[in-house]
Amino acid sequence: MTAAALEGIRVLDLTHGSFNYAGRLLAGLGADVIKVEPPEGDPVRAMPPFPRDEPDAETSARHLHLNAGKRSVVLDLESSEGRASLRRLVGTTDALIESHEVGYLAERGLGYDDLVEVRPDLVMTSVSHFGQDGPYAGYAGAEIVDVALGGYLKLTGDPDREPVKPYDDLVLTHASLHAAAALMAGLTHRDRTGAGDYFDVAAIDAAMYLLGGVAQIYQFDPRIPVRRGARLMFNNPKYTYPSTIRPCKDGYVHAHSNNRYADLLAVMMPGMGIEELLDTPMGNADEIDAAMDAWMADKDKFEVVRIAQDLRLPFTEVLTPEEILNDPHLEARDFLVELDHPKAPGLRQPGGPMQMTATPWRNRRAPLLGEHTDEVLGDLDGRERAASAATAARGTEGRKPLAGVRVLELSTAVAGPIAGCVLADMGAEVIKIEPPSARTPAQSTVPPPVDGAPDHPYNRTPHFNELHRGKRHASIDLSTAEGRELFLKLVPTADVVLENFSPRVLGNLGIDYDDLRAAKPDIILTSMPAFGKSGPYMLRGSYGPGIDAMSGMSHLTGYPDRGPGKPAQFYLDQNAGLTAALSTMAALRHRERTGEGQYIELSMLEGELQLVAPALLDVTMNGRVPSRIGNRHAWHAPQGVYRCAGDDNWLAIAAESDEQWRALAAAIGQPELASDERYASEASRYERQDELDALIAAWAASRDHLEAMRELQAAGVPAAGVLDVAEVHADPQFVHRGTLTPTEHPEVGRFLHTRTAWRSRLGHHGVSGPAPVFGDGHERVAELAGLEDGELGELVSSGIVATAPTGGAG
Repeated sequence: MTAAALEGIRVLDLTHGSFNYAGRLLAGLGADVIKVEPPEGDPVRAMPPFPRDEPDAETSARHLHLNAGKRSVVLDLESSEGRASLRRLVGTTDALIESHEVGYLAERGLGYDDLVEVRPDLVMTSVSHFGQDGPYAGYAGAEIVDVALGGYLKLTGDPDREPVKPYDDLVLTHASLHAAAALMAGLTHRDRTGAGDYFDVAAIDAAMYLLGGVAQIYQFDPRIPVRRGARLMFNNPKYTYPSTIRPCKDGYVHAHSNNRYADLLAVMMPGMGIEELLDTPMGNADEIDAAMDAWMADKDKFEVVRIAQDLRLPFTEVLTPEEILNDPHLEARDFLVELDHPKAPGLRQPGGPMQMTATPWRNRRAPLLGEHTDEVLGDLDGRERAASAATAARGTEGRKPLAGVRVLELSTAVAGPIAGCVLADMGAEVIKIEPPSARTPAQSTVPPPVDGAPDHPYNRTPHFNELHRGKRHASIDLSTAEGRELFLKLVPTADVVLENFSPRVLGNLGIDYDDLRAAKPDIILTSMPAFGKSGPYMLRGSYGPGIDAMSGMSHLTGYPDRGPGKPAQFYLDQNAGLTAALSTMAALRHRERTGEGQYIELSMLEGELQLVAPALLDVTMNGRVPSRIGNRHAWHAPQGVYRCAGDDNWLAIAAESDEQWRALAAAIGQPELASDERYASEASRYERQDELDALIAAWAASRDHLEAMRELQAAGVPAAGVLDVAEVHADPQFVHRGTLTPTEHPEVGRFLHTRTAWRSRLGHHGVSGPAPVFGDGHERVAELAGLEDGELGELVSSGIVATAPTGGAG
C-alpha cells in the first residue's frame, strides 16, 4: 500500500456528532484513528437519515460519512474498567481528540493533566461549543447557538425576515476542521521537540472565523453590516455587481460578475439596456436583477452558465443534491466512492477533500459498533509505546511548530491567503508574492493614516491586512523572463509553494509542478483550484459563493417559502484555506520522514461537499431530495430564531432533549406544557412546531435578546442572542478567549485579527504579526535568491520588482 501522510500516528477519537469530522480528516490522511464509543454507541449513530428511514446504528448516513476510515472500540468510561482501558490505550497513542462536556474527562481522572502521566508527549485537543473556560464554559450549546453568538447568523438571510441558519452543522464541522489542524500542528511540534501540547477549540470561535473580514472592517467603519439576502454585504454603490442568485427557466443560477470586466454582463445580455447601470452596479442592483430575470426567463440554468463561462463570467448553477450525485464533473474525477460496508453495500458517498500524489487520501468504510474492540485491546501488551524519540536537545523549545519552514505564496482572493496566514501563525516564514498590477495605488474604505506614517492607502486595506498577517511581501512580475528566473531562484530555498490560481496560470508562467520540482526535487506544491485540475469544469471560473451554489449549500440554505440562499460570507474560502493548511502540514511531516515532496490538489468544491454529505446520502439511500427548512432542526424541536425587543434583535433557541424541553417550558412561564401529552415526545413536538413557535415568540417579544439568553442558559436551555458585529467585539467570552487579537501595524496602528479557533498551552495560537507593507520582503528575496549588489535595484528600475502597486483604477 502507498505510504500515508500520517503513517504511524495513532489517534484516539472521543468526539460526538459532527465533531467526528476531525477524526475523519486524520483517518483519510492515514492515521490509525480509534473511535472510542460508549456501549450504546456514539450519538451520531442515532442521527438521521437512514435507509428507508429505519433507524440502525450501523447505517446512519452521518456515521457512515463522519467515521469513515476509523476503527471502533467500545469502552464504558463510567466504569473503572473502562477508564483503566482508556489509560492503557493512551499509553500506545500519539494524540487524543474529544468533545465531551467541559470537565467530564477530568472528573473521571482522564483529563489532560492525568493522561500526560501515562503519555508525557501526548497531543490532545478538546473541541466544544464555547471553550474550556470563561463565562460561557458551562453554557448549553447547539449549532444554532454557536452560529448566533459568532455573528454569522445575523448576516444570513433576507433583510425583511428573521436571520436564517445556514444548512446543517456548518459551524460544528468547521470547528472540527480547526481541531484537526491544531492537532496536526501539535504533532509537528512534538516530532521536533518531544513536547506534547493541549489545544482548546471553541465552535463559537470557528463561527467568528467564518465572518471573513467583517470584524476587521468594523474597527474602522462603525456601520453595522446587515443581511442582504443572496447579495454580498457591500454598501459602496460602485462595487462590482452582480453577486446574487437569480431564477431561470428550470431553477436558479448564481450570477457573479468578473471584478475587472463588469461590462461583460452587458455583452452577455445584449439589448437589455444595462450598460449605463454598470457605472454604479451595486447602486443599481434591483434594475440589474430585473434585466437578468428577463433574460434568463426562457433559458435553463446549464445554458445560462455555459454562455456566461464562455465569456469568462463566473456564473454557476445552483445544484440540488440529486444533481450533484449525477454531475459529470464529479463522475469524471471519481469523487463519489463505494465503500464495502456490510450493512450498506453499494452506497455512494463523498471521497476525500484533497488529492495528494505521494500520500493519497485513504477511502475506507466506517466501522461497526465495537468491531475492533478485541483487536485493539488484545494488542495493548505488545504496543506499549515509548515517548517520542525527539528531544529538547534539538534546541527548538519555545519555537512554533513550523519554525524554519518557508512558504512562497502565490495567491489571490481569499482561500489561498487564509491557508498562508494559518501557516504563518504556526511559525512558517511566508512570502506573499503578487504582480505589480494586482492592486491599485488608491483604495476606497480604508482607515485614515497614522500620524507620522506614510499615506499609502494600499497598505491600510482591512481585508488584505487580515488575510496576510504575519507574512512578508514581494511584488514580482512573474510573466516576464526575469521575474520567472527570480522566482525559480527562490524555490530551492523554500519548502512549500502555495497557490490558488485557475489551473492554466502556473503552466502559462512556466512554474508548474514539474518546473518547481526541477528547481527543488522535494518541493511541496499546494494548489487550490475551484474545481480541481481535471474534469469538464477544470477551466471554469468561480468565487466562493459560486461554489456554495454548486455544492448544494445554497439549495439547502434559506427559508422554506423562498428561493435558495447563501451563508453570510460564503463558507467556501475559510473551509478551503484551513483544509489546505492541514494538508500542507501533513505533507511536511511525510517529507520530514521520507525526504519526498509532493503535489497537493485541493478542489474547493470537493472540500465543501464534505459538509453536505448527509443530504447526498439521503438521496442515495431514499431517493429523497432535501430542501430548505429555515431555522428548524432536521429532527429536534422546538428550534428557531425569535424576535426580541428593539430593532432587529433576535434570540436563537434549541431544545435537543426532553430535559431541555421541560426546562424551556418552565423558563417561558408555562411549565404545564412539559406534561401536556401533545408535546410529550420529540416526534409530537416536531409535528406541532408552529404552535410552539407562537408560544416562544410571545415570550421573547418583550425581552432583551441578551437578557433572554442569560435567563434561558441559567435554566439549562441552549440559547443565544443573535449578535451583530459590534456585540461580537464586546462579548465577554470572546474577550476572555482573545479571539480578536491585536497587532501594531506601521501604517494602520492597532489592528484586531480573528485568530484560529484554538488556544494552546504552549502558546501555539494567536497571530504571528501584522500584515506586511508593500514590498517589505524585497531585501529578504534578494538575500534568498543570492542576488549580487545592485541586482535588486536593476529589477526595480526595469519594473520586474515594484515598490508600489501599478494596477489601474478599474
